[in-house]
Amino acid sequence: MRVGGVEWLAMISEAQIREHVANYLAGKESLDSFEDWLVEHSWNMHLDSSESVQDLVNEVEIRLSEYSSGHLSDRALRRELYQILNNNSVVIDLETTTRTRLRTSSFPTTHFPLAGRPPLEVSV
Repeated sequence: MRVGGVEWLAMISEAQIREHVANYLAGKESLDSFEDWLVEHSWNMHLDSSESVQDLVNEVEIRLSEYSSGHLSDRALRRELYQILNNNSVVIDLETTTRTRLRTSSFPTTHFPLAGRPPLEVSV
């Protein structure tokens, strides 16, 4: 969408991020392509994206940075992204201002259910 001569991208979602991570892990998307997509779609996410989306992008970007600086091998990057993909975060707003974050991990499951699609299997 164009607004005032500027290209404006729709808000990034957790499902989109997880789908691109899964595609990279499955060999359906190159790392360069995935990084380009992530940078393009998360550029101004602080303006319109939920806290959980921002947290997910930050987790992925940290791993990509560790990889590009040589602190993670290709195999370690894939393992880390695999873990991120399988972590689910639920934020529950209570009537008070308290926020509770629950994390569950199904590691080492190899199935990634993506928005009504059949599970995607990858090897890490």
